[in-house]
Amino acid sequence: FWIYVPTNGRLMRPDLIDRVADAGVATVNLAVDVVDEKPGLPKALTPIRSYFDYLVKKQYGYGYIVFFNINICRTNLDDVRRLTEIARQNGIVTDYHINESPMTEQSHFTHAGDNSTFITPQDWQSVDELLDWIIEKNRSGYKMANSVQRLNDMKAFMRGQLIRIDILFCAVDFG
Repeated sequence: FWIYVPTNGRLMRPDLIDRVADAGVATVNLAVDVVDEKPGLPKALTPIRSYFDYLVKKQYGYGYIVFFNINICRTNLDDVRRLTEIARQNGIVTDYHINESPMTEQSHFTHAGDNSTFITPQDWQSVDELLDWIIEKNRSGYKMANSVQRLNDMKAFMRGQLIRIDILFCAVDFG
């Protein structure tokens, strides 16, 4: 087993980082979408910067890894670039995903109409340009969880096109 901690970092103070690391955490998935808080995007790096610096500094001593989990929205395209560069400067991995509106009507999903972060058709070109920039960084050696193919697939996905995913299942006999 390995322990994986997804967090926005708000509670990851040094004493907690040390306790979690002592307990054997393997990975810290730090969800940050902007450098400084913006409306609708509270997962910001600036309020947790000292915790982030400590988390990164201690990862090699404790043996865990840290990565930025970045949600690409219509309102944070410049921040995605800045966070990518901050991750590079700190030697950590980035992982990206698209903040798309629901692809099917969901009666329980009542806040879709007023969500300013959802990517709309008017944003596709700007998001394509960002994804091309990220792909260039990936090819130049930046550490990323997403493959170039997956980053390219995001372009079709945000347009509502389903992506074919091949999954290999294998049976293991423990008997």
